[in-house]
Amino acid sequence: MNIFTIKIIALILMLMDHIGEFFPDSPIWFRWLGRLAAPLFFYALAVGFHHTRNRKKYLLRLYLANVGMVFFNQIMRMLQRKLDYVAYEPTNHNIFTTLFCAGVLICIWESRKEKKKFFTYIGIYIFWQAMVMGLAVLAEAFDYVWRSNTLLQTVLQTDYIFPLLGGIWDVEGGVFFIALGVCLYCAVEDRWKLTLYYILFCGTYLLMCEGDILYRIMNRFSFWGYHKLADIIYVGSWSTGIPLGTSDLSLLTEFYQWMMIGALPIMLACNGKRGKSLKWLFYAAYPLQFLVLYGISYYK
Repeated sequence: MNIFTIKIIALILMLMDHIGEFFPDSPIWFRWLGRLAAPLFFYALAVGFHHTRNRKKYLLRLYLANVGMVFFNQIMRMLQRKLDYVAYEPTNHNIFTTLFCAGVLICIWESRKEKKKFFTYIGIYIFWQAMVMGLAVLAEAFDYVWRSNTLLQTVLQTDYIFPLLGGIWDVEGGVFFIALGVCLYCAVEDRWKLTLYYILFCGTYLLMCEGDILYRIMNRFSFWGYHKLADIIYVGSWSTGIPLGTSDLSLLTEFYQWMMIGALPIMLACNGKRGKSLKWLFYAAYPLQFLVLYGISYYK
């Protein structure tokens, strides 16, 4: 099984997941199988970064796809307002931002052999992310200044600021999935390491969610009177991708993200070869499926 096959499988699983999202009466197992899609795309990214001839071009394609999705989501917002029919949540759909951010961190990680350069890149990246967050906070705090300007009001939303500037703070899947991309890259050439890292990732995610650890810490800080710290954890929950209040949810019908563990056998079956090259097929299929599913749900 080569990378092309992996991507096709991931596309099919992603489509099934989104069918389940657009049509709630679909079988629940559509959403179960959909949990495998994102890890497979991150696995393909990891393999791709190992074998690509030009990482800068790879990153540029991901960034352009990310920008394209930002404008596609804005068009979908306008279309839904015009039709007065909401079936698509734009803020939840731009996997290209997550893939791009993971790719940037992979490139930084690759410079680790030159310690001075490595720590310089880390410092620049942390500073940049802090600046992006600062800009987002200022944009929210002073939105009344440009409220009369429709263009500025649109552009200075976090839905635009974070993806256009490569911010990690509001990506699909959260920072946890960016970390998954880096972990898979570090382990992709060793099956035992890949198995260990991925099981640890899925286990940690399940433990954090099922144990509701962030929620417990947040409540403890609130109880002690540290409300600002509690607010930071609340905001951090959506940045990290670790939801709050999941301990009482059913693992089969409500909280089933843990089923992403099922992607591991598919990863292990991959021979690491590239296969057919249809780069733009995968970039185009992502927004196209949303448009088609929205149209079907509207006329259904």
